[in-house]
Amino acid sequence: MVTRAKRPAIFNRSSGTRASPSREPVRVMGVTGLEPSRFPRMLRRISLHAPFRFALGVLCAAAVWGAIEAKQEHPAPTTPAAPERQRKFVSEGTGGKTLEIAAGPGSIIGKDELILKEYVDIKYGDTRLQADFVRYLPATKDVTALGNVIIDQGTSRLSAEKLTYNLDTETGVFYNARGYAEPSYYFEAQRVEKISKEEMVLRDATFTACTQPVPYWSFKVGHGLIRQDDYAYLHNLRFKIGHAVVFYTPYLVWPVKSDRASGLLFPEFGFSRRSGTVISNALYWAIRRNMDATFYLDYMSLAGYGNGLEYRYVPSENGRGYLTGYFIRDQIAKQEHAPGVPPNRWVINFGHNQAFGDGWHLVANANFISDFNYYRDFERDLRLSTNPQAVSNLFVTKTWGFYTLNLTGERREQLVNVAIQPVLDGSFFNTEEETITRWIEPKIELRGRRQRLGDSPFFITLESSADYFNKGTTDTQYGRLDLFPVLSSQLSPVPWLDVNASLGYRDTYYTKSQRSDLGCDNRPNTGDFGEGNGQTDTERDENQDGVFNAADDLGCDNLPGTGDFGEGNGVFDHENTLITDEGFNRHVYQGGLTVIGPKLSRVFDRPNSSFSPQYKSTIEPQVQYTYQSRVTDPERVIPFDEIDVINANSDQMTYSLVTRLYAKRPVGGTEELGALFGPANATFVSGGHYDPYAKLREALRKKQEEQKKAGEEGGAPPAATEGGKKRLSTVEIATFEISQDYSFLGPLSTSTALRPLGEPLQSNFGPIRATLRVNPSMHASLDVRSSYDILFREIHDASLSANLRSVKRGFLDLTWSLVRDLEGRALLARGLAFSPPLDQNQIGLQGETNFLGRRFLVGMQTNYELGSVNPGEPRLRDQRYRFGYNTQCCGFQLEVLNRNFVGSSNREFRFLINLKGVGNVVDFQSGSAGALPGTYPGIVP
Repeated sequence: MVTRAKRPAIFNRSSGTRASPSREPVRVMGVTGLEPSRFPRMLRRISLHAPFRFALGVLCAAAVWGAIEAKQEHPAPTTPAAPERQRKFVSEGTGGKTLEIAAGPGSIIGKDELILKEYVDIKYGDTRLQADFVRYLPATKDVTALGNVIIDQGTSRLSAEKLTYNLDTETGVFYNARGYAEPSYYFEAQRVEKISKEEMVLRDATFTACTQPVPYWSFKVGHGLIRQDDYAYLHNLRFKIGHAVVFYTPYLVWPVKSDRASGLLFPEFGFSRRSGTVISNALYWAIRRNMDATFYLDYMSLAGYGNGLEYRYVPSENGRGYLTGYFIRDQIAKQEHAPGVPPNRWVINFGHNQAFGDGWHLVANANFISDFNYYRDFERDLRLSTNPQAVSNLFVTKTWGFYTLNLTGERREQLVNVAIQPVLDGSFFNTEEETITRWIEPKIELRGRRQRLGDSPFFITLESSADYFNKGTTDTQYGRLDLFPVLSSQLSPVPWLDVNASLGYRDTYYTKSQRSDLGCDNRPNTGDFGEGNGQTDTERDENQDGVFNAADDLGCDNLPGTGDFGEGNGVFDHENTLITDEGFNRHVYQGGLTVIGPKLSRVFDRPNSSFSPQYKSTIEPQVQYTYQSRVTDPERVIPFDEIDVINANSDQMTYSLVTRLYAKRPVGGTEELGALFGPANATFVSGGHYDPYAKLREALRKKQEEQKKAGEEGGAPPAATEGGKKRLSTVEIATFEISQDYSFLGPLSTSTALRPLGEPLQSNFGPIRATLRVNPSMHASLDVRSSYDILFREIHDASLSANLRSVKRGFLDLTWSLVRDLEGRALLARGLAFSPPLDQNQIGLQGETNFLGRRFLVGMQTNYELGSVNPGEPRLRDQRYRFGYNTQCCGFQLEVLNRNFVGSSNREFRFLINLKGVGNVVDFQSGSAGALPGTYPGIVP
């Protein structure tokens, strides 16, 4: 069995600097450990373990937390003191190589044999040999070395007690060899035979990443043949936890290639209440350097067999893509016959991203699914398990100067609940799930960024588009043209006053329009009851029994004996919307004026302050006026996106008072930037917990080192200092804003509860809004918002968001939101309501921290409803808890996920054990409802 991972390459002949004569902990030649794939993402973690991974992991956990012997580092070979004087010998070898020999007193240098003693140092080409005693035969280049033997080749190093070696053929035998292999393997072997430049034979060898005298875990190999940049053929492989052997295989093939290797991936195990015991198998195929594929075969004891594919490719330096798919003949769905859930269930996803020359860029995504219950049954991620749509789109973009051209096509498959048309003696309120498909085929959009018109003080921006829509029926295929230029200007007549003005015109043409308010016959100009009355007319449930019967079949006037359309026809009649071929042109004019000032400011010097030596406070009164013309016949617009929802005129003023506080703060370095990305090292060994910002953080660290080095070499001070002091920058650390709207057209605040027997209480003033933002550093932020209802004279809603970040300790996010039902409270106080008001009051907490030298990790994410809930609705919502423990060479993680919904809940567990330098040996997952282990290839990455 083999894996596709990048594995150690033995005896890498790369050149490098010569090693110093000191006896350091030795290295196996050119060993490079598990490295990330060159593709943008990993298919799944791979690890050096056996099919009984879960049992091994449990034993590993018991061994680590048990009383194993105290940890200590492997001792390095003793470094003898260099002699006061040495004898040197230099001669020419074959192939232009020079032989240099240095040895201590007592050495014998003869014509046919050299007996070298006391700190012997031999250099031949890129090979360097050091030992206490060496016998060298010049004629054959044979070497026999004893005592503290160290041999270096390029950047590789290996030590032994005894060595027989030929300098020309680079072959020989190492006895009681020891070394260190990248990324973190300790290596010991009773005998190592290098039989050629590309092949090596190991006998009685041990590999581990642990430094304890008795390693927590290790691999023992009886006999093995290793071929450089090929495979290792291992016999009698044993996996040990402490002294105990927990797994044995007589034969194993393991890749030692410097690149990916084709072969079987180790199986994964899990359990799901819905699908039963799950065994997932995979075959990896490294097709070429720029493409690979993984084939999946999964066994589910209850659901059946599943097959999957993931194909990844990199066609050029500026492009990459993937194709994933999964298919299962679901035995459970076959037996249940649930509506909308076929037995043949599948998902297909495709993605491609390509940059071309001259500003062209292409992005394509395609997502197709058999049924939307597939996500619920087979997807572990909450965001996807409740996903009600599958979207496919194509974007082609061209950018030049101030302009951007976008060509777009889209297919959107949406899951919706629709009412079932009632028949006689049928329910009024039955609904069913239905899938609708909508297309944009295609969309052409031209955008112009803000640019100055010549030397004038005016600027222009442009939005324009041409679309063709298809909503899945013949009547709903239509086109739309939209043009939206905006002319603006910015003036500052005095330093303390800013004036911004804008004027825009939007012209939108539709090739079709819709008609409504046609009466229950849904035909224009028939004079049917309800036509043109401005209301949506429908037959009612007269008996209020929830059943449509003859007593309800009265037509839309809901009066017996009038003979209006629909009365007594046995069909539930109601008004519908009719799509017509009549084109429609919509015109919208809009304008705006913003006045900021007079601006007031004051500077405060605080030279003794440790936070900032200087502060600046500003006060900015603002008045903003906006106007939008009335839209004629807005009900004729067929709605599709945000362009179509402009249906009401506006004539409104907003006045506000904004105060800001600025401070002089040190320019942020790598640590402050890293704090934005969460804990810098809250990860498990070798990938037990994925840090998505690790590459960016490492790039920032390297960039800072390069800048520091460049400054030192050029004799300039570091970039973050000026004259030996930290360079400071002005940043906004706090903002407070209070505002209110006033409408010149009609009321912005209305209440019927305050005047239940008369006209509603109204006001053209809107609620008073207040916002406070505090950002004292890149490690902390606070955002508080609230609105005050001027009619009820109470707080209507409020929210809080607080964030803390620490590079060393982790992060904490706190959110709180409150929406009060003031109308319901007023009705209840007057005895006009029979149920309590429904306030929404929710708090959310998400955080992660580590302690005791990053050995322990604790993380959580949860939401709790403090306000009103309906009967049966849980207060504690989506919850996720994570606990981790790291040792020097292995890590453990337990994750608990609990989702509470109205009428249902879902609980899942995940236990992971990771070996340093190897990967996950256990990734066990189980769930109480619809959870399968791992991320299946059919899910969008």
